[in-house]
Amino acid sequence: MNKELFRIENLVKRYNITVLNQLNLTVLENDYISIIGKSGSGKSTLMHILGLMDSYDEGSIFFHGQPLNPNSDHASIRAQSIGFIFQSYNLIPHLSAEKNIVLPAVFSNLDYDHKRMKALYQRLNIEHLLDTDVSVLSGGEKQRVAICRALLFNPPLILADEPTGNLDADNEELIFKLFKELHQEKKTIIVITHNQERAKEAVKHYVLEGGKLHAKTTL
Repeated sequence: MNKELFRIENLVKRYNITVLNQLNLTVLENDYISIIGKSGSGKSTLMHILGLMDSYDEGSIFFHGQPLNPNSDHASIRAQSIGFIFQSYNLIPHLSAEKNIVLPAVFSNLDYDHKRMKALYQRLNIEHLLDTDVSVLSGGEKQRVAICRALLFNPPLILADEPTGNLDADNEELIFKLFKELHQEKKTIIVITHNQERAKEAVKHYVLEGGKLHAKTTL
């Protein structure tokens, strides 16, 4: 049986209204989870909390069974254990693709497996783009660069927030094929997507509604 990787208990997040309300989620190692929900349901808020990039008002978060202090900065966990893929790429336009990819290593002063990354460049067909400023890349190329950055430290948990929302069908297919391969390589993957057909590719499915996650056997 796979071990618990991440757990949220009774999570509450408020802005002007309560967005997440007594939400619970347990994520096991090697889970492949999809989360769908209507616009404004709190999907991206939940993903940012899962990625330890946002605060919350009530509840508890556990990582590898250990409670996380909500008032602490979890930069080391984010850097080494969580790869975040954004819909908007979040790349620095005036830097080359390769400089964008290795930027987390510069900020964290951590090393990475250069041989593994070279293989990933080839896998995502971006090795010919490494010296190119990302400002001139297509949307699909930018997302592939962003995915390489997310996988720089070979994190066990990958969070993808609408990762193909701005992409054409070919790049969408390539990226979800990679997710399937990463899951087979024992990565844990959580994907937020508005695309129900892509959501079906996950093993576990949730709908975010009324501030809570509802497990679905089928979508």
